[in-house]
Amino acid sequence: MLRQKLCILSLICLLVMILSIDVGATWQPFQFKADERYDMKATINQFGKIEETTFILELKETDQVNADGEPLSEVSFTTKNLVALGSFNEEESMNLMSNYGMSLTLLVMNPMYSFIFDDLDLLVGEKMSLYGAGIVKVTTTENISGRQGYVCQLYIEQDGEDILNSEWVIDPELAIPLRSRVFEEGGYCVELLVTDYQRL
Repeated sequence: MLRQKLCILSLICLLVMILSIDVGATWQPFQFKADERYDMKATINQFGKIEETTFILELKETDQVNADGEPLSEVSFTTKNLVALGSFNEEESMNLMSNYGMSLTLLVMNPMYSFIFDDLDLLVGEKMSLYGAGIVKVTTTENISGRQGYVCQLYIEQDGEDILNSEWVIDPELAIPLRSRVFEEGGYCVELLVTDYQRL
């Protein structure tokens, strides 16, 4: 009888230990919801010249549906730049995106790297190997624009050394990182920062 009680008590302790193991959240990029707004600032450092652009992405629910009965949302995308009107010519006015840096998708994340987050648990200290090409580390948490995110850093192996290539601050509740950075020698060359997020 005592042996049975000890076995049951041991099983209960083991179950409590298993249930107390912290399993981190996961994240899938670009899973937008209706009625949200992202205000973002992109900073691009090309050859020592720094350019800044403001992006506003707003998604509003409508009462309309498509032919398959799926609800439709109104999506608006605004780009704001400061330019000298003397150099703002016909070509620039008709082709703003090509003149003001990369597309928003590339600023958020190189599509080659989006698979990383399929299996990465967002827990500080978590690491994931990329099949010999590099490693992703969840290093800490950081507060940006009133929200907390996990700092995920991608290191690429070069000449036997792990070199910081990209960094994302991920809030698992949002469709894009709170901050995305791409690094080159001497610091980051591209940064996209969510300056404000709102549920509408």
